[in-house]
Amino acid sequence: MLNGRDNDGDTAQIALHLLDAVRKTQESLRCVEIWASALTAFSQPVPEYHPDMTHILPARPHGETNGHSAGSIQERNGKAPSLHSS
Repeated sequence: MLNGRDNDGDTAQIALHLLDAVRKTQESLRCVEIWASALTAFSQPVPEYHPDMTHILPARPHGETNGHSAGSIQERNGKAPSLHSS
């Protein structure tokens, strides 16, 4: 019809489709930005790593763990430590 009422409904429908398209485009752009940032980060060479030797823990005597020897664990539990659970 030419009275304008049907035209208003068509215009509203077109506006809704346009808003949906804009929303989808914004989501796609966010995704593109994330992947572009990831690509930029992974395209850079890995920086050289030189550990500071002052932070290395001192060597422990053979057979000790956390200040306790394997024998003291056996004495407390009454049995030797096992790698397999029973």
